[in-house]
Amino acid sequence: MKGVLVVSHGTFAKGIVDTARYIVGENLSQLSYCCYEKEDDPESFHKKIVSAFDEVDKGDGVIILLDLATGRCLKEAAFLLNEKVEIMAGVNVPLLLEVLTGRMSGDVPGTGSLIEKGQRGLIDVRKYLADTLN
Repeated sequence: MKGVLVVSHGTFAKGIVDTARYIVGENLSQLSYCCYEKEDDPESFHKKIVSAFDEVDKGDGVIILLDLATGRCLKEAAFLLNEKVEIMAGVNVPLLLEVLTGRMSGDVPGTGSLIEKGQRGLIDVRKYLADTLN
């Protein structure tokens, strides 16, 4: 099973992982997060992300979900990139849930499909309600 690592500037990664555990269940193995916080220097953050990566990597690969496609999080995640590692930026709850439920069923969609599902998670609620009620 692929590991999942959520990485963010600030504590967003912790929050989104907590949300996923609330929805899917607490017993999600090979799921972790790493937060780049103000007090971290590049070296200490590098150690944190490598440690979190090693925690979820059991040999089948890792999906790294980033908050942004810029900054220190991307730079450090890129060092972990290899043929068994996928990195996507712009993580949201629908994307994370799709990855986790796909893992549980043994069928994690490809990167393109995952990104598409994450994008579909962004909706204009006013339009959605108007369309749904009519």
